[in-house]
Amino acid sequence: MTSSSLRRLALGLAAPAVLALGLSACGSSDASRSDVQEQLEKGGLSEEQATCVTDSLFDELDQGQINDLYEADTPEEAGEAATEALTTATQECVSAE
Repeated sequence: MTSSSLRRLALGLAAPAVLALGLSACGSSDASRSDVQEQLEKGGLSEEQATCVTDSLFDELDQGQINDLYEADTPEEAGEAATEALTTATQECVSAE
């Protein structure tokens, strides 16, 4: 799994509205808030935007869904709820600035 897996996923979800996310995971440990936020920032979000998206994802999804999203290469692998949460959070957090 490459660090650009979810970046490609996010770009395919809502093209210009969803910025590159670049999330990926190694091993079987849970994705933490700091893991998610760091990768969002690496993907091009500002610290404020990344914090907003991360907070929204952790409020809306359970840990299993966060992990699926973090490891996904496609929207299908992430699951419908996680894909919707990512798209909505990114659109809201990026357009809020």
